[in-house]
Amino acid sequence: MLWNRGTHGFPAEVEEILDRVSHSPGEKRYQAFAWRDAFAGAPFDPLEHAVFPNEEDVSADALVARIGSWSNLTTLPPEKRDELLAEIRGCLAEPSYRVRLETQVWRTRRR
Repeated sequence: MLWNRGTHGFPAEVEEILDRVSHSPGEKRYQAFAWRDAFAGAPFDPLEHAVFPNEEDVSADALVARIGSWSNLTTLPPEKRDELLAEIRGCLAEPSYRVRLETQVWRTRRR
């Protein structure tokens, strides 16, 4: 199982816009760790965890595209999603932004 978590380096105005559509339900599920309960008593080895940090500079347009791929935005009606992404794009004045992610990897094997 993989989760990408991290900071995106965008302005506070973008954070405020994103707060209107809530944070990712996937992130809430990850932080609760309740998903691990599915492995209790199952015929699997103990879960192994690894973290892979990665950073990159992305253009403002690429950042908007990335935000637009988040599940809490892809489930919006298309017109609302487009409006929100246009509003976000309007807040991005820099040519690029530093994105810092950590890919959280959890794996196991069937015994």
